[in-house]
Amino acid sequence: MRSVRHLSSLALGLALAAPVRAQQPVFGLHVAGPVRASASVGVWLGEDPRHDAASGAVLLVEPGLRGGRASVGYAYALRGGFGSFVTARASALRTWRMVGPPRTYAGAEVQVLPLLAVGPRLGAFVPTSGARRVLWILDVGLGL
Repeated sequence: MRSVRHLSSLALGLALAAPVRAQQPVFGLHVAGPVRASASVGVWLGEDPRHDAASGAVLLVEPGLRGGRASVGYAYALRGGFGSFVTARASALRTWRMVGPPRTYAGAEVQVLPLLAVGPRLGAFVPTSGARRVLWILDVGLGL
């Protein structure tokens, strides 16, 4: 739970400190992984993501069926448009409705959205308590 608070504090600090050039809402849907299905909502801080080669910080929360995430990261809109993005994020993941007690993980994710904002997301997470076995997550997302 501490890591979620730390990540939330970092996200709030970035949001308040970021220059207000463009703030765009971002949304996404994700399927697979331990969360099963989730919807993300957040904000893009930086250059207008509708332009080629735009980049900026992203702050996201992502509630799902069996868990949720809070993420802060960096996104880059690829040249050529067509909804092509690459993102890298630090994320806190909390599971629920699973076998065993709820668990909290901290990790990093990379998402590649090559066309029309659809593509895979790969993450590596470690539990914040207990055994430090890496949890690899691969899912598919729509949106940023």
